[in-house]
Amino acid sequence: MNNHSPFVTIIIPVYNVSQYIEKCLLSVLNQSSTNFEVVIVDDCGFDNSMELVQAVLDKSNKNNISVKIIKHPQNKGLSAARNTGVQQATGDYLFFLDSDDELDLTTVEVFTDIYKEKSCCDFYIADHIICNTTKCQYNSQLLKPTPDVVTNGEILASYIKGDWYIMAWGKFINRKFFLDSQLWFAEGKLHEDILFSYKLASSADTMYVIPKGLYIYNIRENSITTSKKYKNYVDIVWIIGEITKINKNLPVKTNSYIISLLFGISLQISASKLDKEQKRQLLLEIKNISHSFKVNEVISIYDRLKVVLISLSPMFQSALFKIMSLIYAK
Repeated sequence: MNNHSPFVTIIIPVYNVSQYIEKCLLSVLNQSSTNFEVVIVDDCGFDNSMELVQAVLDKSNKNNISVKIIKHPQNKGLSAARNTGVQQATGDYLFFLDSDDELDLTTVEVFTDIYKEKSCCDFYIADHIICNTTKCQYNSQLLKPTPDVVTNGEILASYIKGDWYIMAWGKFINRKFFLDSQLWFAEGKLHEDILFSYKLASSADTMYVIPKGLYIYNIRENSITTSKKYKNYVDIVWIIGEITKINKNLPVKTNSYIISLLFGISLQISASKLDKEQKRQLLLEIKNISHSFKVNEVISIYDRLKVVLISLSPMFQSALFKIMSLIYAK
């Protein structure tokens, strides 16, 4: 731990979150430990979010936490805001906080105490609490019920199995490891966390599990994760293509995982309300990505069948997948 710089940099992108930013920022400024800095990235929203940020800082930064405010010249999106935050960070570890979420008031303290005992890891991941408009619920979604150091092969395998969440938040990531591994977020893309977490899982040598809900995730109506439009599907398909490229260079392939992603998004597209041409273009791109996999490279018969179905002509594929999606929905 470097005593001359903040241990953790908390990165908060801000864009049209006037309803939530005060609670978010107060949960940071009122942390029980003060060995951290905050980088707030103003992504040029059109509400009064930044005015509220300044008001909270003026009134409630009683612990004199170092806060940097960086303003983009124009709106660039969540990924670019996070990247800007990383570029401005000086802490040993990075922590991404969405501006409509909050932190448990002991988050930095808990991590600092754990680091004193287990200082060897590329990243640390904590459990989270999920809140909607009516209630909050602790969500234990991590691969082990007790803290442990997890090594490279197990990290990727556990991620593929869904043993830890894909979101960028809730993780303390070593800044040097982030930079050395080029874990930058794909700018201009929705669902960027899918690609980010795959790169994280395939690059890290060690991770540590913190079985405590330190991150408070607030579910909002009409968010990216609760509604999908054409761009959502375009970006997801692009992301799966990028994951496929990374997979080619891994010593242990994740073919089955990628094929499941391709098959699943094909079902979603076919059952969506997109027009026929949009569906055709997306399914054709999925078919092109599937050509990366030779049938004899796919281990299970089930995966081979998925590859064959994906390889059908887009229009026939769309009709077949629409029927299958209706069956799965029952």
